[in-house]
Amino acid sequence: MAEKQASKRGFPFAFAVELLSKAEETEQRYRDRKIKERERSDSLEHKIQSWFSFHSQNLEERLIDPSALFSMLFPKHRTDRVYGYKFGRLYKALPKWLHISRERAACLAPDAWVRSFSDYGAAVEKVMKEAENPVPDVDAEDCVTVEEVDRALDNMGSRSKFSNGRVRGKNFDEEELDAVVGGILRRLSSEQAKWFVRIVLKEDKVVDLPVSFTLKQYHFLLPHIYSVQHDLQFAFETLKTPVLRYLPSHPDPIEYGKLLEDAAKQIKPKVGVQIQLPEFIKARGLKDAVRRMGSKKVYMERKYDGEYCQVHIDLQSKINEGITIFSKSGRDSTEDRRKLWKAIKEGLRLDSKARKIESTCILEGEMFVYDEAKKEYMDFSEIRKHVPRAGRYIGTEDDIKPDYKTQHLMIVFFDVLYHDSTSLISTPFHKRIKLLEELVTVIPGLCELPKRYSLDFSIGSQEMNIKNVAEIFKRGIAERYEGYVLKPYNSPYIGFGLNGNRHHWVKLKKDYINGLGDTMDVCIIGACHDPKRALEMKGITPSTFTSFHVAFCHNKAEAQRTGKRIFFTVDVVTHNIPENILRVFNNHFRVKGIDYKDYMNADIENKFDIKTRGDMPVIQKVIPEPFVVEIAGGSFHKQSNCNYQTLRWPRFVKWKEELSWADAADFRDLQIAAMRATSVPEENLTQEADAWGDRLIQSAMPKKRKHAEAISPPRPFPQPKFASSPVITKPRFGTPMGKSMWEFGGQSTQGSVFSRQSTEERETEDSPRLEFMNLLPNKGCKQHRDSETLLETTDSDLVDITLTEQQAVEENVNGGNSTQTVTMCGSPNKKSKDVINVVGTSDPLPKTSSAELPAETTPFKRRRLQPPVPASPCLSSIDEDGQSDDDLVIISHNIITPPTSSYGMPPVTTAGIKCPIPRRPLTPPTSSDRPTTLSSKVEPVVIDLDPEPYMTPHSSPPIPNNPFTNAEILLGSYMHLNHELEPLLKEFNVRTVQTIDSFLEAPSFERRKILLMDQRMLDPAIRDIHRLLGIIRDKYDPITDLPRVDVYCWRGFKEIGVDGMRLDGKGKGDWDLFERVSIP
Repeated sequence: MAEKQASKRGFPFAFAVELLSKAEETEQRYRDRKIKERERSDSLEHKIQSWFSFHSQNLEERLIDPSALFSMLFPKHRTDRVYGYKFGRLYKALPKWLHISRERAACLAPDAWVRSFSDYGAAVEKVMKEAENPVPDVDAEDCVTVEEVDRALDNMGSRSKFSNGRVRGKNFDEEELDAVVGGILRRLSSEQAKWFVRIVLKEDKVVDLPVSFTLKQYHFLLPHIYSVQHDLQFAFETLKTPVLRYLPSHPDPIEYGKLLEDAAKQIKPKVGVQIQLPEFIKARGLKDAVRRMGSKKVYMERKYDGEYCQVHIDLQSKINEGITIFSKSGRDSTEDRRKLWKAIKEGLRLDSKARKIESTCILEGEMFVYDEAKKEYMDFSEIRKHVPRAGRYIGTEDDIKPDYKTQHLMIVFFDVLYHDSTSLISTPFHKRIKLLEELVTVIPGLCELPKRYSLDFSIGSQEMNIKNVAEIFKRGIAERYEGYVLKPYNSPYIGFGLNGNRHHWVKLKKDYINGLGDTMDVCIIGACHDPKRALEMKGITPSTFTSFHVAFCHNKAEAQRTGKRIFFTVDVVTHNIPENILRVFNNHFRVKGIDYKDYMNADIENKFDIKTRGDMPVIQKVIPEPFVVEIAGGSFHKQSNCNYQTLRWPRFVKWKEELSWADAADFRDLQIAAMRATSVPEENLTQEADAWGDRLIQSAMPKKRKHAEAISPPRPFPQPKFASSPVITKPRFGTPMGKSMWEFGGQSTQGSVFSRQSTEERETEDSPRLEFMNLLPNKGCKQHRDSETLLETTDSDLVDITLTEQQAVEENVNGGNSTQTVTMCGSPNKKSKDVINVVGTSDPLPKTSSAELPAETTPFKRRRLQPPVPASPCLSSIDEDGQSDDDLVIISHNIITPPTSSYGMPPVTTAGIKCPIPRRPLTPPTSSDRPTTLSSKVEPVVIDLDPEPYMTPHSSPPIPNNPFTNAEILLGSYMHLNHELEPLLKEFNVRTVQTIDSFLEAPSFERRKILLMDQRMLDPAIRDIHRLLGIIRDKYDPITDLPRVDVYCWRGFKEIGVDGMRLDGKGKGDWDLFERVSIP
């Protein structure tokens, strides 16, 4: 009896707040950069899992309505409820709800809270903390429950005409809203009230709980049901059906796949409930798009620039003539899109006996405006003139009135998901298309099907596939299509693998490709802080500017004559701002910016006037002299309440400090550029398409660098020269007293055997330079004393430099020849020396002070460091006899120290110091391919340490008994990758990756999967290995697609102290050192 009474009390709201607060702590640590993204994700999932485990009994005994709880956790998913409360309305209502004075609530004013708080809920918490309310115990009768809060939110939503009809139909007339909400708030603590306000405002950026993972903690089927029936209330109702209600909520892993397979047959779409949209991947180029598709047959489908529609047909219903239309956000917009009903009914022949729909159907389409007179699709901004929002036309005050006689709404259907009680969400795409063509009657300008092209990526090379895609894409760009979508031939709409659909759809738009979007040089005149945007960004305080006002000079010609400038703000850039640009802009405005009110009232020389729209964010700081920035976007459009074109989705590219306001585009230039970008050329269409094709191919397949070219990485501080062009020679072993010797080759201006470069070439070429730092870091490093000198080089090609532990850094330049800056630290307990052979002398080196070095690379801090890893490779050298050395050393331009992993070992990097290359004859190059930095008698070996397959000019024959040929290996933080190991793996067609996403990507799923690790780290990593293998099982279909995954351990490491790990004496490249292990 007591249990029944407890179950009637409901689930305490305080328990939900407990989970949200824990998640907020993790998010705050991430925003403050105290933890990394992966640690944030792992920590958040651990806290969610722990919370559900701890409250499992309370969830079972006290939770009446599970949808109420998850409505608290995911308030933005309740698209059916619109509360209509923003900052201004809450400021007026909260004093009544909380019974506090207006003076005490002064900090809640819309223009006051943004100066001190990150979000409005935090401001409410501070006000309530001044006098905390008595909070009932969770077992008390008057305890606030999630069910009570959910009912109050229904009450608020029922009074908004933007809410769903189901919510508006609820009768709360007898309840006074102020009394209901106030009665709840006065029984909440300040922390709980903070979350109540955030739920009302639907602030999901404070805490971003992973939806699928959180739902899965309640029931393993819930994420799958929610993707098919994207409504929390309907999803929980489906979970209570007789077939599913008796399934265990957390089945044994052995039974998991079978139970999911059986349950998937019962999970079907429901007419009137939206189906969740699949995720799209944005392709960053043609090569990226083709790679993501893998060796599949695909459809390349035109993407239309309109509004998404999910159309539900129920011929048995008399409401809205059996038509329901959902928008992309999930909102029921059937009534607003009434003008589209005609196109739907005629295209599907709903009033005809020849229709192919007997009772029900769910289709997807794109809605836009068509002009019968011009015979063309109208711009996206024209839609708002034909489609109201909750009965009101919004943002059309300054628009030109459309011609309703010739313009009307039309729809393009591109998918069918449900037909006459048959679910099609798991049906292959090509079969759904065939059915769609039977259902839809094409009526030009009213109801159409999209343009599609069929491509087979399993035939031919990647280069040929890229050219085929470019051939279609270039024409679309010339005809001003928005873009294309690549959809695999056999892809389901929703996959019921253990973790959903692996057949991703790929969006391809020209503005996604670097350098192909629409760009302009604009002026930045002001900045402001946007609280909502600040919540989405990491580590943003209320004093940080998040939005910057883009302006164009309205009277450029007159301003250049008279000096009286008028700037017209046309847009505000607040998204896609790189972190470094945001930091620089904020510093610039703090130093040179003036408060807007002070600027408008001040008497300043060269002062300019500012014109802006009333609906734009208010400028807080003005820069007296506008600066020029290059921005990029995806075509042009007309914003709400304006009759001019602006860049769509603008983002900053770079700050052009060398330009002045007069060099930037003016308002007339903006409109001309918009007209050219949105108008299809009447002439020379083929020539423009061919020009775009050339740019697409060039962006997809850039010219490869010559294999002998050494690349210099960006240098954040001045670096001393080391010879002229660095090359690498062999290491020497067996030196006395434990010495280690390397030879660093360089291009000598005295004409050594390594150089045949002319004087003109040396003068015009930007030769790379080397900096050696922290090569052998140790706690015993000391700064070299000024009274000591290292060694002055002579005019020879080979000079020995001997360093002791105290000779760490040379700060002086001696003589006219070069003395390089080297940091070498030996053991503090030994008098050992490290001998380095430096090849090449040339120009005098500039004086480099240790003060110029960044703090993180200064070698004088007394701290234990990890072994160094080179940031980028140089070239290796070859003996004059045409043979490569047995052991080559790869040295980078900069030596970096990687952070320590969670297991105390440095994480894997794609660069290495030592790379053994098997001895093989090298054929001299032809005259056209002969490198200029090396002797013409030999051909260099290129060490490519990018995370791509290892390549050399001459492939080695496959090693017998190599267990990893054609495999794909995940190298995680479990393993300290020996510098001699990775190139060996790469040389034999092995693809090594460092991230789980790369390990699991679809194009490579056919390759054998291997997790490679250090045997000593096996035991502490068992838990993470189980997690990884679980992700792999979730990623692929358990019947047809699950790849083979093996775990191998490398047994060849030997401890050698602070210098790190290296191979033991069993021999380099001995594949017997790999041992396959079974994971318990």
